Parts: sequence; C-alpha cells; structure tokens
Amino acid sequence: MAWIEETSRPIVAATDSIEHMQDREQRAAIMLETVESMSGLNERVTVWVEDTRFVLDHVLSGQAGHLRLGEALDPSRIAVMGMSLGGATASEFCKADTRCRAGINIDGLQYGERQREPLTIPFLMMYSNDAPWVNDFLMLNSTHDYHEYWFPNTHHSDFTDLTLVWPLLRQVGQLGTVPGERMTEILNDAVLNFLDRYLKNQPLPLLTPEDYPEIEMEVKYKVPSRDSMATASEPTTP
Repeated sequence: MAWIEETSRPIVAATDSIEHMQDREQRAAIMLETVESMSGLNERVTVWVEDTRFVLDHVLSGQAGHLRLGEALDPSRIAVMGMSLGGATASEFCKADTRCRAGINIDGLQYGERQREPLTIPFLMMYSNDAPWVNDFLMLNSTHDYHEYWFPNTHHSDFTDLTLVWPLLRQVGQLGTVPGERMTEILNDAVLNFLDRYLKNQPLPLLTPEDYPEIEMEVKYKVPSRDSMATASEPTTP
C-alpha cells in the first residue's frame, strides 16, 4: 500500500487539477499525459492482460473440461469486466484481443500500454465520486457505443463487497450514502442490461435516472458509416 500511495502521487495531483474543469478534451489531455508516465502501474496492467489471455485461451482450448465451462461458453460472445486495476485490465484486454466483444471498467483509472488506441467495441465505464471522468481520453477515442455512469454519492469501496460486509466504513467516510443492498442491485442491473444489449442483441431500454436516481448517465453512440441511413446521436443523458 505504501508503494501504491507513493506511485499514485502524480495521479492525485492530476485529478485535483481537473476537478473543476469543464472542458473534457483539456481534462483528457492532462490525464493521458499523466497516466502514460506511470510506468510501474502500466507494466502491471500489461501483465494482468496476459494473465487474462492465458485463462481465456485455456478455457476455450477444451483443456479445462473438468471446470465444465467449455460447453457453456460461446466464443463469439465474450465480454471482459473488472473493478479498479481489473477495470483497467478489461479495457486494455479489449484493445489487445479481438475476441472481446464488449467491456466494462468499474471505477478503474486506465493504465496500460495502449492508452492512445481506440476502443472499437461497446464499453461501459462506471465512476465513483472519488475521481470521475479520469478516463475522458478513453471515451473521446472510442469508435463504438460508450456508456458512462457516474455515482456521485459513492466512493471506490462502494463497488466492492465492503459495501455489504463492512457497512460501518460508512461512518468513517470510506463508503458513500447509497445502502449496500441498493448499490449491489444497481450494479447488477447495469451490468446485465449492458451485456444483454450488446452480447445477446436484446432491444432493452437503457437505464433511466427516473428508475436509478443514484446515478447520472451519458452515452456516446457509434458514428455510423457514410452509407448508413441511421442518424448519429450526440452524447446524451437518457
């Protein structure tokens, strides 16, 4: 933890500097430059990406039959998700491996070696209030549907089991005001809605602020090809 705290000082300074900026491109440029300088954490995410690839290769190879996973998996509908550094790994893996058809990053700053490469698959980014919008550069460079959900009354730990098993952390400021059961319900609904839309092609309506007042939402839609008759939608709050 001491190493993480020391290593993260430039990130803390950068997030403090963008806290009140309204210009998304300016915020993105500051964070991108800072994240690219974080060689230690970038290297660790690269290792985690290779770990993820190893597990996926093993499961899909049929050599993991004893796990009873092979027959249950559709290799054409693979999504990768993670929280914190695992969320950064999910984003990085989806850039590095074309088998990834959708990705979810839960409150993870985008470390890795591919920050300037675009996401070309549907993606969901969820933020706590500890450091919202730190991955603006990820959104701006995306070429597919990109969903952002911001939970303004939460902290990083609210996205973990701590919100259920250690609710007393709320008294010392480590958890936000959203009750653990409700937080779990929202996260489950958000993840399932996103994956059902993009992996199962189910025409589900997006989550709405009316049903989920705890979150603010924005969607950047994929720009259609020139010969498409569809109308491109500007980033909007559903």
